[in-house]
Amino acid sequence: MNSTACDICTTVVTIIRAEGNLANISIAVLSNVTKTLCYTLGTSIVYKECNFIVNNIKNIVNWVCAGIPTKEICKKLKLC
Repeated sequence: MNSTACDICTTVVTIIRAEGNLANISIAVLSNVTKTLCYTLGTSIVYKECNFIVNNIKNIVNWVCAGIPTKEICKKLKLC
C-alpha cells in the first residue's frame, strides 16, 4: 500500500479519535475537521485520500467507538 495514504489515514483517524473522545462531536463536525486538515496539507494526492476518508467518516467513527485500533481501521479502508 501507499505509505503516504497510510500516514494520512493514521493521522486523520488519530485526530478523529481524539476529537471524539473530547466530547460528543457530530459526524458533520468531524468531516469539517478532516476537510480542514486536507486543505492544510494541500496536494492532490492528499486531497484524494482525505476525500475518501471524509466519505467514510461514519464507518470510521463506528470503528473508533467499537475500539478498533487506528492502524486496523486504515487497513479496513485499504489505505495501509
